[in-house]
Amino acid sequence: MGTRRPRFRVTFSCCSTCTLAPAAVLGQWDLPYGWAPLGWIAVDGMNQCGDHANAERMAQEFPATIRDSFQRDHMIREKYNVVTRSAEFQVTAGYQQNVACCGWTTAFIGR
Repeated sequence: MGTRRPRFRVTFSCCSTCTLAPAAVLGQWDLPYGWAPLGWIAVDGMNQCGDHANAERMAQEFPATIRDSFQRDHMIREKYNVVTRSAEFQVTAGYQQNVACCGWTTAFIGR
């Protein structure tokens, strides 16, 4: 387990894929996009496994990205680019919007 975890973690969050998808098939949950509930689950799992330092780091840094982005555009978004630490979003496959004020992200930031 310890050798796999870094592949899914990018700086401060988790993604559902390990590598950047080709632009022609880039989906809403492919790297570089993170989703608050996925990070929340990862933080809880790391705490349960005793990895408190990484859990605390992720629990602090992902909300900081949300706050920084909010200061720039005055919106809370559904997902964030975990590479650029912004709400920058452009996909070519699947759901192609980054919804403003999404309940999942709002719940995460308020936790």
